[in-house]
Amino acid sequence: MATKLVKDYNPLPGGSVQMGFPASLNYPIGDDFLLADAKTFCAGIPSLLADANLYLADAKTFCEGLQFP
Repeated sequence: MATKLVKDYNPLPGGSVQMGFPASLNYPIGDDFLLADAKTFCAGIPSLLADANLYLADAKTFCEGLQFP
């Protein structure tokens, strides 16, 4: 069940900043981002504080907007 959760998600005003994921997670950006991957990603948010491309507040907003089955 692929979705455009990440590609279409833009947490910052202006619309020019792409949401970044830590390289260590190796998550694809766009249509191949699976809901299961999103759930795993959201569960790991506390460990992402050091990632310069992903602000914790933006990650929380992204994850709160997901509806997990």
